[in-house]
Amino acid sequence: QWSPGGIALAEAKPMFSISWQDHWNLHIDPIDEEHRALVEGLNRLAERFVAPLPGLSGQEGNGNGVGGTPGDDLGAVDRHRALITALEILADQTREHFKHEEALMRAIDYPELAAHRSEHALLLAEYVEMVRDLDRQATSLLDAETLAALQHWLVGHMVGADREYANHYAALIQSPQEQSPGDLSP
Repeated sequence: QWSPGGIALAEAKPMFSISWQDHWNLHIDPIDEEHRALVEGLNRLAERFVAPLPGLSGQEGNGNGVGGTPGDDLGAVDRHRALITALEILADQTREHFKHEEALMRAIDYPELAAHRSEHALLLAEYVEMVRDLDRQATSLLDAETLAALQHWLVGHMVGADREYANHYAALIQSPQEQSPGDLSP
């Protein structure tokens, strides 16, 4: 498995899908469910919009991400629009997820909320800029490097900054507080 920064992301297979890892669980069910949904969203993007690797398929994308996958009847313009729409849907799901995380952090009085909110804003700004670049370039397929960056973007945040607030949440639930654990659910 390819593993930048020690984070196992995608197996060496044409689909570049991410296999959910148990150690990614934060043990906050609604957040874990949303993380799984985001991973599945990336997997659907990979399945539908990643250019085949040279030598793995009879079709090779050109350097501009123009081409198609086997059985694909979309033209380059339609495929480009479909890709941008799919990326925008994933952005909307991510925004909603970040709102849920931030609401939970407020509920547990997480001391690093401001920094985490700033990280969310930066992550979304980077993502939106990447989508704009792909739109300007009229890209219709993602290359492996772009998909790996997206995977790292998502998984890196989940196992890094999100783990920190999950640890804070777990400590609150384990220690007696004025709040009952039922009051801490997201």
